[in-house]
Amino acid sequence: MREFKRRDRTEIMIDILTQAGRPISITKLVYRTNLNFMLVRNYAGFLIDKELLEVVGNSHKSYRTTEKGVEFLKGYRRMIELLEGFSINKEVIPKGRLTKEVI
Repeated sequence: MREFKRRDRTEIMIDILTQAGRPISITKLVYRTNLNFMLVRNYAGFLIDKELLEVVGNSHKSYRTTEKGVEFLKGYRRMIELLEGFSINKEVIPKGRLTKEVI
């Protein structure tokens, strides 16, 4: 049996931006990201406000990842590659010592 893992907000936004590499309708985004229409609309609105996603087309509205969104995806993927296999344990950073300066 397949084990399902809940995605966090960042993973959902990454899924939407990845799927919208080419113009895509909201219906296809719903199916491909496994979200409902309300969630896709909310996330799309946020991503549009941040200029990571844009609306294209007149009669049939579609969404497409902007150049800024593509750069965001590249940066995210580089970060994941760098952190792959890395885990913070209590000996490396004691509790309460992780501050914004460290991050």
